[in-house]
Amino acid sequence: MEIESSRNDQLRDWIRADRKIQHLRTKPNIVDEAKVYAEVVRHNPHMTKTQTAEQLGFSRIHLYRMLNILNLAPEILNFI
Repeated sequence: MEIESSRNDQLRDWIRADRKIQHLRTKPNIVDEAKVYAEVVRHNPHMTKTQTAEQLGFSRIHLYRMLNILNLAPEILNFI
């Protein structure tokens, strides 16, 4: 019984690790993500950035931080 439980725990750990690896592989480039957010803001001029962030499901601070990434020097953006 204890061996079965140990195997289940091990299997569960492997599945969690695999999910984390898959997430890292599919995680978008932060600059590309910021560009998408900028497009959303640009296409919704009737909404404030706070409203836009709420619609996207995160805080306005996160939206502002993402948009500020696009203000970095081109050399830094290319490096990222």
